Amino acid sequence: MAPTTTTTRLLDLPEIRTRIAGFLTIQECLICMRVSRSWLMDFAGQVWSTFDFDEAESFSKIPPDVVSKYGHLIHRVLNVHKEEHIMALQHPNIVSLKAMVFLATHNKLSLILFHDLLGHHRKSLTALRASGEMVASGTLEEQVKSGAYLTLDAIRPSCSLTRLFLDKVCITRKAFSSILQSSPSLQFLKLEDVVLLAYNPMLEHFRHTGLTTLDAARPQIWGDSEDLLLDSQSLLVHFPSLKDWGIQKSVAGLSPEMLKKLKGGLLLDCPRLKSVRFCMTESDSIASYLDNVFHELESCTFVYASLNRTVLLSLLEHQASLTSIFLTPTDTSVGPSTPDELVYSKKIIGLLLKSCGSLQVLSVEGHQMDVSFLEDETIACMDLQELRVRFYGLDTAALVDGCLEAMLTRQKPDAGIVQGQNKNGQLVSERVRYQLMRFKKLKTVWLGTRAYYLPTH
Repeated sequence: MAPTTTTTRLLDLPEIRTRIAGFLTIQECLICMRVSRSWLMDFAGQVWSTFDFDEAESFSKIPPDVVSKYGHLIHRVLNVHKEEHIMALQHPNIVSLKAMVFLATHNKLSLILFHDLLGHHRKSLTALRASGEMVASGTLEEQVKSGAYLTLDAIRPSCSLTRLFLDKVCITRKAFSSILQSSPSLQFLKLEDVVLLAYNPMLEHFRHTGLTTLDAARPQIWGDSEDLLLDSQSLLVHFPSLKDWGIQKSVAGLSPEMLKKLKGGLLLDCPRLKSVRFCMTESDSIASYLDNVFHELESCTFVYASLNRTVLLSLLEHQASLTSIFLTPTDTSVGPSTPDELVYSKKIIGLLLKSCGSLQVLSVEGHQMDVSFLEDETIACMDLQELRVRFYGLDTAALVDGCLEAMLTRQKPDAGIVQGQNKNGQLVSERVRYQLMRFKKLKTVWLGTRAYYLPTH
């Protein structure tokens, strides 16, 4: 008897259907759920995974038996702010809630219920954003009287939070310290217009050894009585393991003398801080921070359009320690033929390549480099591992892809060394490929299309 054969179609595989669901709209997934029992749960995950209460006001009216069936698929909820939202999310079958956005109001009942909700999901919740609203006057007295207060006393030692964002809420310094102490897994914290009250120097402030990334304006974590921090002592004491600070834009500025005092505070309380991300575009502010605040900086990120000679000189103050420079383009859809954002960038980027000998990552997607610079100048950072720039002459996706695909074939261990001229008589793609192959440790290259990962030797 001839052996029987079976043919498996791709859509017969649950893992394939689940992946396809991620590319479909909610309505399309609902249609697929009706195909068969085997399709039902594979597409249900996409339908139930995220709920935005601003768009799904009727969630609290869903029959309990339906929530019992699908509640375990709910992982993220947005714009939770009403009592009925909070009560609905305490269903016993909603057991895998991982992310929540809560809008705090002046309704005391909703705040109390919110604390209960946190306690209910503390073992599964890993990301929380709690946002309030500042009163119209903006004065300290009015904030103290009418601000949206949080105690978050439902965050207990068994809390699994790794990311926390507090926005426009009032909280006591003791409660803030307690939140950190009750969140041992916390790695990322973002503070925006948070009013901290009732500082008491007699209280012990918890030092979180796991939190490595902070996003906050300078006045939010270190300042004087005119800032939102009020007369509280610096928050830096809480973050001894801080490695990366995303500096949000703030209205209040500081003199160089005060910035140097901030540097002393960082060296004392946050000795591991070696990475900074400037969420501001003012070149003078960026240069002032680089000059006066940071010591032996290793990684720096800011908008490419903010780069000028003043900022360059400030970066070069850290040339011995800088390993990564990320200059983000203004236009997120940069392509091979997009003009360089800065007409004077050639010398500035060139000085970085010639001066920063420890540089391993250079990401300047808005910059168009002339390959002749690599051919004519002495480059200090020959241990570069990642490069993201564009080259004049490689102005189409086909030219970029062809250049790098040819480079991949030449970088096999037994391919030998490229011979011949590297300038006159060669196409730009040949010249670029030859120059890039001089960087023996280069692993990732982006020239305007997609990132290429080069084989290791």
